[in-house]
Amino acid sequence: MSDTKKSTNFLTIIALLVFACGIAASYFYKKFLVSNYIAEASLQEPCDLRQDSCINVFPNGESVTFSLNPKDIPILTPLTLHVETKGITASSVKVDFVGLNMDMGFNRSELKLETPNSYSGKFTIPICVNTRMEWEAQVKLETEKGVMMAPFRFYTVR
Repeated sequence: MSDTKKSTNFLTIIALLVFACGIAASYFYKKFLVSNYIAEASLQEPCDLRQDSCINVFPNGESVTFSLNPKDIPILTPLTLHVETKGITASSVKVDFVGLNMDMGFNRSELKLETPNSYSGKFTIPICVNTRMEWEAQVKLETEKGVMMAPFRFYTVR
């Protein structure tokens, strides 16, 4: 086989691998990062997670209560996350932490079922160059009908 034909075959294989990786990345993005929510709760304001837990209500009356401890929400220190649901049976609960005034990458915590409708887990807020960082904790509840999402806002201070 000539060098030209070997080179062409090699480039074809590389192109097919890149194409396959692109399809896999697209699937991963849609499956794990972007959800089509069956229900989304409205952001409840004012609610200060530094003072107490916050409650968000879905259009059908189901609710999610979310809290962070310690209440001063320190960065680079493990936080205890707690979620309680009312009227929702979730097979899994995840919390995505989204930086609002700066992209902080993908930050997710999976919570464990403690008692019926009560979930908890740990998460460490990453450090940011901003002195005050605005965050949205997106509580994602996997149900038999699909994913429900409730947003909760808070801030950290460096």
